[in-house]
Formats: sequence, structure tokens, C-alpha cells
Amino acid sequence: MNLTKFFAAPIHAHDCEHCTWRGVIQPDGGSLTDVYTCEESVILRHGSSPPEYSSFPRQTAALVARDKPNSGFALALALIVRQEAG
Repeated sequence: MNLTKFFAAPIHAHDCEHCTWRGVIQPDGGSLTDVYTCEESVILRHGSSPPEYSSFPRQTAALVARDKPNSGFALALALIVRQEAG
């Protein structure tokens, strides 16, 4: 997995003004993906059109990350936790 931290802004359009952009990740063999949080949800934006995203409540994302440690949600949570730790 690759944690890409050289982006100053999202690479895909996202129309929710309540979301917080966290950064860009690139899961193994995958495309660049924007990571957002919105309240207790983790959102992975794979493209700019409305259906090009995945989201889970943070607790569910943690379960997915535990069961699939190479998933985009695992990498996204690592990014979020690193940011929260300061």
C-alpha cells in the first residue's frame, strides 16, 4: 500500500460541504483515492461522478481494515489516525 501525502487538495470532485478532506491514498494496484471524513463516516472517493465512492461508519471501516489489511479502508484509517495523533 502507498500513502500519498504530496497532494495539497483533493483530486476528485466531492460535493458535500460538511466533509473534511484528509488526503490521497493509493491502495496496492489501485488508483489514487481521496479520503474524507464526515462526522463518524470514512469516505473513499475513487472518481468525480456521484457513484464513484465507498463509505462506512468509522467502526465498520475498522472491521473491514482488520479483516482486509491491504484494503483502501485500512490505508485510510492509518492516514486519519496519524493526523489525529498530531
